[in-house]
Parts: sequence; C-alpha cells; structure tokens
Amino acid sequence: MRPAGPAPITTIRGTPRWCGQSLSVFATIDCHDNAHFTFSHAEEYSMTLDELTSAVAEKAGITKADSTKAVRAILDSIQTALKSGDKVTITGFGSFEVVERAAREGRNPQTGKTITIAASKAVRFKPGKGLKEAVG
Repeated sequence: MRPAGPAPITTIRGTPRWCGQSLSVFATIDCHDNAHFTFSHAEEYSMTLDELTSAVAEKAGITKADSTKAVRAILDSIQTALKSGDKVTITGFGSFEVVERAAREGRNPQTGKTITIAASKAVRFKPGKGLKEAVG
C-alpha cells in the first residue's frame, strides 16, 4: 500500500515505478518514510523476449523484425517437437525433454487433509557442457 501524500517514484532500468511495487523479477522496492529504499533480489533479472530479439539482431547484424521472426521460429520449433514427444538437443547449449510426473499424495496447507495430486507432464531442461562452462 502506497503511503499518503505525494507519490514517490523511483527509476529502475529506465522505467518509472511506484514504491512498494514489485518490479518483475528485477527488484522489489520497500519505501520507508518516502526516502529510504531497500532493494532485494536484484541479481534475479530476467531477460524478456523483446530484449532477446534485440540482442540477436545486434549480434547477427540483422533487423529486429528479422530476428523476431527467427527467435519465434526457433521457439515454435522446440515447442512443436516437445508436443510430439521428441527430445530437443542443442549441442553445447542443452537439451529439452518432456517428463511424466506420477500422481502423488500431498497435503492441503489450509486444512492439513491429504489430497491426491494428479499425474502431469513437465518440460525439463538439462544444460550442456558449453553452457555450464560459460556460466560458471
């Protein structure tokens, strides 16, 4: 809840934000007396699709429109392959695959009652050697 009086505004990554508002996954601003700011989880910045296509356009020396088409085509191709049950491996980067999660027992945290959680499918990503070495 925003404090009474003039609305304090901060700027993070060039975007004005109200104090106390969650800033995607970049930061949460906590205002005290409209003056003191505490940033948490600033290292958890997440690149957006728009930023990714811009980076691809810059690195490849192509227009942003062309890079958007290329990135979307890659993502659609990965999604289509996973839907059909295929594993997608990009050498040096990693692999994507669909895994089956079995039905299991869980607890309702409000009531404490045991419930059955239905079986489901999930996408698993396993980083490749090149990505592991590049990151850390």
